[in-house]
Amino acid sequence: MSLKPLIPSSLKLGTGEDFKALSQDERWQHLLTENFNLLTPTNSLKLGRVAKKTHSLDFNEADWFVDFADKKNLIVRGHLMVSGRSIPEWLKDMESRQFSATIKDYIVQTMRRYPKIIDWDVGGEAFEDNGNLRATILSYHLGANWIQLCLLWAKEARPDARLFYSEFKINRLTKQKSVLKLIEYCRVESIPLDGISVQLHHNVAGTLKLLGLKGFLRKIQDRKLVTQFTEISLWNHSPSPVRVELRAHAIAFNELLRMALVMGIDTFNVWGATDRYAWRLDERSPFLFDSEY
Repeated sequence: MSLKPLIPSSLKLGTGEDFKALSQDERWQHLLTENFNLLTPTNSLKLGRVAKKTHSLDFNEADWFVDFADKKNLIVRGHLMVSGRSIPEWLKDMESRQFSATIKDYIVQTMRRYPKIIDWDVGGEAFEDNGNLRATILSYHLGANWIQLCLLWAKEARPDARLFYSEFKINRLTKQKSVLKLIEYCRVESIPLDGISVQLHHNVAGTLKLLGLKGFLRKIQDRKLVTQFTEISLWNHSPSPVRVELRAHAIAFNELLRMALVMGIDTFNVWGATDRYAWRLDERSPFLFDSEY
């Protein structure tokens, strides 16, 4: 039995996939299509991938994802356009005005090229664990309000799109406070921000702690913003027997999905769905399908 017939009509159940792995694995393409209704390119829409060649934009990978999704009747989600972790080397020697113009051009061209993509993570991963703004080339050239600036450019490019800010380790109270301050700033200054993308990469044993996110999620929703679970991986590090590990894994995913449905979260996107393409080597069995699928 596939997962797709079980997906509630209100939910987008998706997976984040790497271009090289997915484009070369026809069996996985079939299983993905049978089990999910949402597809997220993990890197192929990022600044660091699209603008990897000096003074040019390369959309070959992103085009493949969008064409594949169109053929398979899948929704595509735009992930994470601008972050300090994904800046091409050739941009780093620019002066601030040229850097700003290049970032804006990338956002505008990318979003307009894919009019069917509605939900976009425009910026993200801007805060340190202590809640302070992370010092990156983005904050250096664009200033402390670089997120807000990117949101304005995105709205200019695509007034119809839903614009998100994405963050990880959101279970930390310091980061929650920073995200809420960002939301309030955007509200006061009329900066377009439609939602928060929550990244959840955790050990199975600690998954119950994530249930404590309900209060934070309610605060976001009380401010009339959308919340989505956009990067989910739950891994095992215990020496338990395989049957016990699998049971614990199932319970962890079940409880997280149950919370999402109760909270009215419309997107539940696992960050990879087969262990064959696990993206961090220290993780054991982090995904819904094993390496053999």
